[in-house]
Amino acid sequence: MGSVIAVIQARMSSSRFPGKSLAKVYKNLSLLEMVLMRVLKAEKLDSVILATSKDKNCDPLEETANRLGVVTIRGSETDVLSRFEKTVKQFKPDAVVRICADNPLVDPGEIDKLVLFFGMNDFDNASNNAPECGLPDGLGGEIVKADVLLNAAGAANEQIFREHVTNYITSHSDKFSVGRLMAEPQLLRPELKLDINTKTDLKKMQKFCSSLPEKNAPYWTAYEIVMNAELVYGL
Repeated sequence: MGSVIAVIQARMSSSRFPGKSLAKVYKNLSLLEMVLMRVLKAEKLDSVILATSKDKNCDPLEETANRLGVVTIRGSETDVLSRFEKTVKQFKPDAVVRICADNPLVDPGEIDKLVLFFGMNDFDNASNNAPECGLPDGLGGEIVKADVLLNAAGAANEQIFREHVTNYITSHSDKFSVGRLMAEPQLLRPELKLDINTKTDLKKMQKFCSSLPEKNAPYWTAYEIVMNAELVYGL
């Protein structure tokens, strides 16, 4: 397989938790910093890009990305698919890994597994973050062929398809092939939710991260995360 980039979608506006991208999750590390730092550890990516809104309120997100050496692409606030389209046209990758910035514990190892799985098969889109895959919500991601993403961007007209990047692809199984990478038995915890959507989620995540080993923070492995989940989440 050719070049693969990761695109992390983030913005400051949120109906449930505005400004959460800059909320501190672990010590002085913000949610966005956690996501970027962990994705940068993946070995099968050629580049990591932040895709955010042109809104001036998102300027601090670009500043955060700059400090970590991550390039930022800015576009529509609500048409997230157009941000991805713009990124693909600029960087010309063969495939794109989509990462949600709600996931401070997104795992670089699971990203690498997904890229390898995609390279060994001929899917248009594949994921290890769908509920049926079995991973805890927040550890995985999804990958799509760049030309397929551009195809979707040209064909998708409904707002739900513009806001949710790959919904057009996954909703049209007659046109696109979709693969699922199942979690390893030790990581089968689909009931475990590790994303941040509310202030309550943030408080739980802060407590959880503070319980994890400090020596390799914030680069805890998926196995460490799952093994320690019962300390905070009671699972």
